[in-house]
Amino acid sequence: MHENFYPFYVFTATRRFMFFLDPKNTGRVSIKKLVCSGVMEELLELGMAGGNGGREGGEGGGGLGGNWFSAENSLRVYSQYLELDKNQNGLLAKEELMQYSGSGRQPMRLTAAFIDRIFDEITTYQSQGVGEGVGKQGKNSGTRKEGEMDYKTFLDFVLAMENKNTLPGLQYLWKLLSLGQDHMDSFTINYFFRDIVGVLKENGIENIKTEDVQDEIFDMISPVCGDRITFDELWKSGCGETVVEMLIDINGFWGYENRENYAEENEEYDEEVEGLMTA
Repeated sequence: MHENFYPFYVFTATRRFMFFLDPKNTGRVSIKKLVCSGVMEELLELGMAGGNGGREGGEGGGGLGGNWFSAENSLRVYSQYLELDKNQNGLLAKEELMQYSGSGRQPMRLTAAFIDRIFDEITTYQSQGVGEGVGKQGKNSGTRKEGEMDYKTFLDFVLAMENKNTLPGLQYLWKLLSLGQDHMDSFTINYFFRDIVGVLKENGIENIKTEDVQDEIFDMISPVCGDRITFDELWKSGCGETVVEMLIDINGFWGYENRENYAEENEEYDEEVEGLMTA
C-alpha cells in the first residue's frame, strides 16, 4: 500500500466499526462492545493471516481480499468513488451515484426514486449557492441547491448496500424506504416499484403488475396488520434483503422474478467449474 493512501485506508477501515457498532451516531463505541464484536474479529482474521499477502490481499492472504479491512478492499471502494465522481469535484451528485453498480456477480441498477430518497434523507454537502459557503453540511430543503455525497457518506451507503442482510444495513435502508413513517404499506411499495415497472415496459416487458408484487411482499412478511409492514416484521421475516432488492434494484427484481432460471444456470456453472478442477 502506498503511504499516500494510508489516510483513506484508515478512514475506510474505521467507518465499518462506526456503522455496525454505533447505530445511533453518537461518535463513541465502548471498549467492551468493540472487543466482543464481529467487526473486530474480522480485523483480527486479517492480521492472523500473516505475511505481506495477508495485509495486502495478495496471494498469501488466504483469499481475504473480500475482508473489509484488507488494502485490496479499501482500494476497491475508493476506486469506485473516484470512478463515480465524473466531474472530479470530490463529491457525488445524484446522477453520479445513479451509476453505482455494487460489487456482486450481478451488477445493480438502482432506481431514481431510491437515489432521490438518499439525498432527501441523508446528510449531504450543499453545493455553493447565493449566500452559502462551499461544503456546508445539512439536509436538503426546497430553498437550497441539491446536496452532494462525500466519501464518509458514500462509505455508509456502500456498507448498507453490501450488508442488507444485517441489522444495521437493513436499518439504514428502512430509513429510506419507509418514507418517514413507522411502516411500509401499498403506497410505499408502489412509490418505489413504479420506477422498475417503467424500465421494464421500456424494454418490452408488460406483464409485471405492481399489485402482484405487493401481494407477494405481504405474503413473504406476513404482517400482523395485513396492509402494513413494520421494521421488526421485515427483519424477523428473514426476507428483508430480498424485499429491498425488489424495490430499489431493477436487476435485483429481475433476478428474483427469474430466480429459478438463474438457479439452474448457477448450478450448471458450478458443475463446469468443479469438472475443470477435477480434470
